[in-house]
Amino acid sequence: MTEWFWRRWGAFTGKSSIRSSRQQAEFILTSVQSPRTDPGFRRWENLTLKTDADASGCDYTKSLNERFHGTTCFEPGVYGYQQHLWYAALDCETDVFTNHPGGTCEDSSMRPGFWYGNGVIPAIRQEANRIGIVYHIPDEHPVNFTHAYFPAAKFTETIITDNWLFGRKKNGYLALWCSVSMEAASDWLFDCEFRSYGNNVAYYCICEKAGSFNSIDDFIKAVKAAPPVFDSEAKSLTAGGLTVVFTESLDRTQYI
Repeated sequence: MTEWFWRRWGAFTGKSSIRSSRQQAEFILTSVQSPRTDPGFRRWENLTLKTDADASGCDYTKSLNERFHGTTCFEPGVYGYQQHLWYAALDCETDVFTNHPGGTCEDSSMRPGFWYGNGVIPAIRQEANRIGIVYHIPDEHPVNFTHAYFPAAKFTETIITDNWLFGRKKNGYLALWCSVSMEAASDWLFDCEFRSYGNNVAYYCICEKAGSFNSIDDFIKAVKAAPPVFDSEAKSLTAGGLTVVFTESLDRTQYI
């Protein structure tokens, strides 16, 4: 049975809202929602924005830490730090995710880095076993691509096309779509990176139980029967009943 949970507060999640869909032994898909839309959420006040705040207390130190290490309230368009916003996994060594890197190569010492964090936080929405991600990279940002981590060698079966990456491992299937063609690239890691160039780019990922299909070809046919549609001008992704729109946020707690 699929397990749903929302985590409101934790030492490693800040004030993020996390969704997770899991089929025991088949797959797990989990993500931070950007923006957070659950009712009743009220963000704590960053004291560094108040001219009369007491700078000697722990709350002020926490406020400084948020401004130095990146926001704890994830919203589209805000500059990120090291936060990992989503991933899908079919087992402990076969996981997939996307990010907007902070550097252009794997030996970058930037934070965010090449495989962790996001230079600019995307819009993210997850519904059960499906997730949509929409990136908008400002013209002035020095890194003009996003990329997917897709370790092809770890899958039992893979089928790769210009806009789709399909994989099967053990009892799970995974499909990752991008609104532009994904280009295979290799730096330190081989056969794992697929780059997508452009300022407005969307991804769509879906996970399924292998037992629901006779073969990977049947899985591909079912997924392609309801293709994602991305309007780059409106920054809007639609896939079945899932809709994700990038609406840029202004976060005054960010130094950058």
